[in-house]
Amino acid sequence: MTLLDTTIVTIAIPEMAAALDASLDDILWFANAYMLVFAALLLLSGRLGDRFGAQRTFTAGLAVFTVASAVCGFVDTPGQMIAARAVQGLGAAVMMPQTLALISAVFPAERRGAAFGVWSAVAGLATVAGPRCLACR
Repeated sequence: MTLLDTTIVTIAIPEMAAALDASLDDILWFANAYMLVFAALLLLSGRLGDRFGAQRTFTAGLAVFTVASAVCGFVDTPGQMIAARAVQGLGAAVMMPQTLALISAVFPAERRGAAFGVWSAVAGLATVAGPRCLACR
């Protein structure tokens, strides 16, 4: 979901812009706030998982991501949307590195390659699914 969310917002931009009376700059920040926070915090979040445990850190990130996603549905101004998207990026950044750590912990060495392969396939599909959905409109 975190990777899908990086691109799928492009589908909703016309409706978001109209509903929030957003400027072009606001629209750009709807997507960029998420990506900026997500990319900036990935390494730190991986270290947090090492320090506090991957499962606990993943759960915290999931909670932040879920709450921020819900807030995105109820915002009234472009500034609120940008802030909610940034918090959503924070939650995604906390979750993402933990998924790999959890795969390493859960799967035995002989099955780990297949598990990482499935993870990679899903990540690739999620990344391209957002723009592809534009054709579905």
